Amino acid sequence: MSSSSSSRPQKLGRIIINRFTLPDGMSISMGLHRNDTFQKVIDAIDSSHNPHKREIQFYNAAGRRLTIDENPCRFPGDIRIEFKEDNDTDSVTSVTNRNGKRWRDDGCAESSTTNKRCKSDLIDIWRSFVGDPSTSDVCFKVDNGDHIYAHSKILSARLEYFKASLTSGMKESNMVRDKTLKRNVMMIETPDFSYDIMKLMLEFLYTGELEEPDLYSIDICRDLYRISDKYFIAELGTVAITEYRKLLTPQNVIKEVFEFGHLYPELVEQCASVIQLAKKEIDPNDIVKLVTHEAHSNHALMVILQALIQ
Repeated sequence: MSSSSSSRPQKLGRIIINRFTLPDGMSISMGLHRNDTFQKVIDAIDSSHNPHKREIQFYNAAGRRLTIDENPCRFPGDIRIEFKEDNDTDSVTSVTNRNGKRWRDDGCAESSTTNKRCKSDLIDIWRSFVGDPSTSDVCFKVDNGDHIYAHSKILSARLEYFKASLTSGMKESNMVRDKTLKRNVMMIETPDFSYDIMKLMLEFLYTGELEEPDLYSIDICRDLYRISDKYFIAELGTVAITEYRKLLTPQNVIKEVFEFGHLYPELVEQCASVIQLAKKEIDPNDIVKLVTHEAHSNHALMVILQALIQ
C-alpha cells in the first residue's frame, strides 16, 4: 500500500489499483484482485493507519455506505474511508460526497438485510420506469430510429440541461403525435447514440447507478463518456472514464488515441498514462500503420510521442 495524490485507477495484469481517501485527506493506493473484499483493505489499514482499531466504514463516490463483503474493484473513483469513534451512535449521520451533495446514512439500518432489500427493490422499481411508455411524456429517437420513453419531471429534476430544454416554449415546438401511445409526446432526436447507450444513461439518471459497469466493453464505456459530456452528467462521466481506463491495453491504446483523442481530452489523458506505463509492450509497427493508413491529427501523434519519451 502506498500514498498517492492521483485518483486515476490503474490495471496491472489481473490486479486493479484502487484509491482510498482517509479522513485526514490523504489518499492511499492498494492493488486488489476482483475476488478481494473490503476485509483485505481493513487488515492493511489497521496495521498502518488505525492503531486504535476503530471501526472502519467505506463510502463510494455517490455517498453510499459499502459493506465489508463487497469487492472494492466494482466501485469507480475514490472510495472514502471513515473511522467510527467509540462514542459514535447509530443514529442518522450526514455524509458528503465529492460533489458536496449531502446524503443521510443510518449506520444501524444500513447493515440490516431488510433495509438493503428495500433499497434494492426501490432501485429496481425506478429502473423499470425507463422506457415505460404508459406514463411517459418524452420520447428519444436514437441512431437507428428506435424510440425510448422517459419522464420530463425526472429529467428536469436531475439535469440542468433538460430543465432548460424542457421549458414550455421548446416543449410545445417539439410535441408530436405518437402513433403507439395515441397521444402527444415531446420528441428529442439523438442520432449520435444507440438505444442501449441512451437506456444506460436514463437508468443512471433514474437510479443513480449503473448495473455492473465492470462488465461493459470499451466501446460502451467510451460512448457513456460521450453522452455524459453532451448532457453534462459529471458523475456518469466519472464512472465511464474509470471503467474505460481499466480496459485500455498496449494492444488497443494507440488506436484509441488516433480515433477519439482529438475529440475528448480526458480520454487522451487516460491513454497517455497507459502508454507511459506499458511503453515497452507497445509495438512501434502499430503506430506506423495508423499514421500511414488512417486519418489522424497531429495532436494525437504528439500525445503518443510525448508519452513514449517520458
